[in-house]
Amino acid sequence: MDVLNEPVGGNGLIALAHQLIAARLNYKNCAPYGCIDQTVTDAQAAIGDLVIPPIGDGCLPPDRVSGLVAMLTSYNQGELCAPHCGGEGGPPFSVEIIKGGCGQ
Repeated sequence: MDVLNEPVGGNGLIALAHQLIAARLNYKNCAPYGCIDQTVTDAQAAIGDLVIPPIGDGCLPPDRVSGLVAMLTSYNQGELCAPHCGGEGGPPFSVEIIKGGCGQ
């Protein structure tokens, strides 16, 4: 929950973690992710051994992961291979426009 509550603040690692966590929860809840298997693999590889804030101080430039974040966001919003899973309203996590980069 600490990671999910952490503002993106120009850190692509946090944006990617938010969407990857949401995708994994959506999968566990009801949604298949065959259409994003490779995206999930690529996102996990991009995160690698980095420790996501606020637990650690890992950082990725937003432009390096923007494609992965966009694909996972589309999945989480029910725009790809699985319909939106949950209750009323929109998806649990919104995409924050990230400008600048790590440490900026």
